[in-house]
Amino acid sequence: MMYNIFNCIDLSLGGKSKTQKRIAQFKNQVEFMNALNRLVEKGLARYDFEDLPDTVNDRVLKMSLLFHGSVCFFEKDGSVLALPAAPNSNLNLYGDYKSCFVYGRNGYNATVPLFIPGADESKDVKQGFMTLNMKEKPSGVYVRENKMTYPFINYCIAYAEKISDCMRTIDVVRANIKRPFIVTAEEQLVPTVKKFFDTRDENVEYIISSGVFPADKINILPIETNVEALKSATDLIEWYYNDFDNLCQKNSNANPDKKERLLVDEVNANNESKEAGEESFRDYLTEQLDFVNECLGTNIKLKEVEEDDAIQRMGANSNTGSDRSLGSGSSDSSAD
Repeated sequence: MMYNIFNCIDLSLGGKSKTQKRIAQFKNQVEFMNALNRLVEKGLARYDFEDLPDTVNDRVLKMSLLFHGSVCFFEKDGSVLALPAAPNSNLNLYGDYKSCFVYGRNGYNATVPLFIPGADESKDVKQGFMTLNMKEKPSGVYVRENKMTYPFINYCIAYAEKISDCMRTIDVVRANIKRPFIVTAEEQLVPTVKKFFDTRDENVEYIISSGVFPADKINILPIETNVEALKSATDLIEWYYNDFDNLCQKNSNANPDKKERLLVDEVNANNESKEAGEESFRDYLTEQLDFVNECLGTNIKLKEVEEDDAIQRMGANSNTGSDRSLGSGSSDSSAD
């Protein structure tokens, strides 16, 4: 499923074809979108910026880095802007781009000639792959969020799929506990049986005439339920959220005083790797921003994000596995 930046979910359920399968697919979508948007919020809060020009939108800047792994800072009519960018194929010997195509939400688009590190000192560095070089003066800097220009949204999608699948598993197990059997009946009795269980699902008592609902023509097939599966799925959801926090360079063991079963060493087990990853990540992004400042005369800096506050509160709520606000979501399970 592709992530829609406008967060649209199909509420039509397919018009007249409101089948159980269609309803289950809808629940899967909602659960996935719930998990994905929560993880995207965490992804956007991995770092912050200081001294951004007034003409640079902080939200668009962070979303571009999250969704594309890159952004282009460029000068336009005396102001510095930052927009998502699609680089062209004219590369130098190091793989740096000579120009890129920037675009805005209102249809704005432009081709921006780019500054290239070391181009002023070497004509070989300045030379692009194509023999035809752009004559326009450079006015932009293409910034990679990481060395591989790998969009962090891919991690958000992967973890959201796993988490929503576990949430949907919990829903299915819960439904089986509530109704631990499958009903079989003759074709003409199926609508009556469905009506009965629809009413029971709403916790309404129901009395049926024995002539309309002959018990001897209905069979019950028991379903083996495993209550332990609920605890296992809940623990797995917590593990996924913790592991995602590690990718965000955040403390994955929030509220350690509430986890008496963990040793101190286990609580802090990820600190060393987290700090090493954070240092490497921040060093590279800081280096990119320094080049932006050098070329465009700005003073943009990477800002340290506090360990607690909103992200950790969100993480603590997520890890409980108790927020069931809008539905459920495994990609291949049937409706309850």
